[in-house]
Amino acid sequence: NELTPGHVSLVIIADLQNKNACDPLKPKTSLITLTEIQSYINSIKPPCAELHVRNPIFEEIQTEFQVKFLPGFDIGFYGQQLEEEIRQFLAPWTYGTNDIVFGGRVHKSMIINFVEDRTYVDFVSCFNMHQIIPTGLNTPPRILKDIDDAITSTSASILTSAPTHLITILETEDCECEDNLVLQPMLPPPVPCEDCGQEEKPETGIGADEITTTLIIGHAPATGVDFWKIEQTFEVQ
Repeated sequence: NELTPGHVSLVIIADLQNKNACDPLKPKTSLITLTEIQSYINSIKPPCAELHVRNPIFEEIQTEFQVKFLPGFDIGFYGQQLEEEIRQFLAPWTYGTNDIVFGGRVHKSMIINFVEDRTYVDFVSCFNMHQIIPTGLNTPPRILKDIDDAITSTSASILTSAPTHLITILETEDCECEDNLVLQPMLPPPVPCEDCGQEEKPETGIGADEITTTLIIGHAPATGVDFWKIEQTFEVQ
């Protein structure tokens, strides 16, 4: 619990310049170094303080969408480049452009705008964003699917990019997303067959109403609007 009295958490960020020693998307300090740091601080901290030295919690953002490239751009090459640029956008420290920031919030529209701004992208469709939150060493992560905002779940968490993104490259402008599927329009009722040998059933409903006798609405011998008299058969169309 982050609010437990007397407990102090010290979150360590690994040296990002030594990129070969760690996963650049999730830079972590070795257990030996964490133990050394805790031993040193325990020797100088007040006795009432309970120290916890740990790595940050990296919560991944994974995108899933369909994209169409402009004519003349190779699908294989620019598909890989697009995924690499998304990783750089979500984890800029991997390229030395920004420092790691705790907390944070990423809106889905920010990533959509970033992808649409690529010079080789024609359009983007069916965009979904997922957040993967680790829950422990031996437990499966908690996955928040198709969200609009990715927000860190703890103060010791950092939003980063997933190692892979689910990108489908379209070769035509036809998108097969469920939201874009057009249902077949309602078919008209079948036309009755005159030579099918079936008995002709009497029509029912308003269109088949028929009056075969005199109909009087009102009271006799009044005249004008209150007195209507129909003296011949007619059909209501």
